[in-house]
Amino acid sequence: MQCDYFDAGACRSCTLMGVPEQVQVADAQQRVATLLPSVPHWAPPATGPAEGFRNRAKMVVSGTVEAPLLGILDSTGRGVDLVACGLYPPSVTAAMEPLRAFVTRAGLVPYDVPARRGELKHVHVTTNDAGELVVVLDGYWEELDAELEINSVEWHLSPGAFKRTTQRQRVVVLTGRSTISVLPSEIDDDLEGICREVLQFLRLCAAEQQQRRAS
Repeated sequence: MQCDYFDAGACRSCTLMGVPEQVQVADAQQRVATLLPSVPHWAPPATGPAEGFRNRAKMVVSGTVEAPLLGILDSTGRGVDLVACGLYPPSVTAAMEPLRAFVTRAGLVPYDVPARRGELKHVHVTTNDAGELVVVLDGYWEELDAELEINSVEWHLSPGAFKRTTQRQRVVVLTGRSTISVLPSEIDDDLEGICREVLQFLRLCAAEQQQRRAS
């Protein structure tokens, strides 16, 4: 897959970009065979498309209300826009600009990681073979000192992403911030149930805030 973001040095998430696919497959097969030496015979490896194969996108929201960015954060915590990332199918890519416009129209303040201010942290977009979409926003409610966090195994496969999650969790503990975490699969299976749980969580946070003010 040819990627303008990688060529420009804007994104290095795909660490094997530029390595021929046949070399990647052969290296992976060799590593598996080394880890499982007792297997006497291996069938030819199965491969998939080089692009458009990931049906779920977790886009970090940064920038400003007027000019939001959807993508990743660089090493300084600043946003890098990746709305045309080739990992995602056309249905997900086509949703990016309308989602960007929605952030502006709704007045959602992108979360500024270095400043620890803002509301909207991520936009999660999931699609199916029919091109239907489920979009979920996770964010931070400053007035309640509470946040909704959506984690996935795919997100943590990247060492950098896992490091950022660990750093964020330390901040949560040190600041006493309340957090509710859910999995993307839970949203797919029971969106209404997750919404009810999040609302209950926010009511509990609001009650705790009132108790603190009263004391």
